[in-house]
Amino acid sequence: MLVTFEDDEWWCHGVEPGGMTEAGATPLDAFANFKQVYCDVLTDLSKGCMAFGDFVPEVRKLFHQDTAEAARWMAACESFRSAEVADDDVRRLPRMQARDSRVSFDVVTFELVESPEVALPEETSQAA
Repeated sequence: MLVTFEDDEWWCHGVEPGGMTEAGATPLDAFANFKQVYCDVLTDLSKGCMAFGDFVPEVRKLFHQDTAEAARWMAACESFRSAEVADDDVRRLPRMQARDSRVSFDVVTFELVESPEVALPEETSQAA
């Protein structure tokens, strides 16, 4: 995710998943708006699937659909890490060891276990 300030607004741009951008008055507002759109996209994907097994490949496609943007992001990260950027202030920042930033996720399914019936206090007093 990339957050920028442009046109008097903060913008939150998705990288993985790419193709989603939302704005806000503050960085936190932009992120909250981005998160809402992201959740809406996942909800829309789920509605188009007949079974959970159909949903998983769709989510994987969402995360890996924009390979050009992901490659551009990785090139920008490498440029930043190697101090190839033009700004002297940025060149003076400490460098960190590069780490893998590829997005991955696991699908964990849970079995629904029904709980025993529990009587509410008013139901208990009426039964007596």
